Amino acid sequence: MTLDEKISEAEDALHELSLGRRVVSLSRNGKNLTYTATNRVDLELYIARLKNQKNTSSRRPMGIRL
Repeated sequence: MTLDEKISEAEDALHELSLGRRVVSLSRNGKNLTYTATNRVDLELYIARLKNQKNTSSRRPMGIRL
């Protein structure tokens, strides 16, 4: 699963919680994770970490010319 797919899956799960669904599940590193409204913050943090990974990995080193 690509990083973009993980972000999309997690954002979809967060959307489902926002719509009132009581429990959402997604897989991470071969494990099934279940989120509820009470641990919504954990899901938001997971999404933030994924986006941070994406932003960090897409940066290219800056070259210096003299």
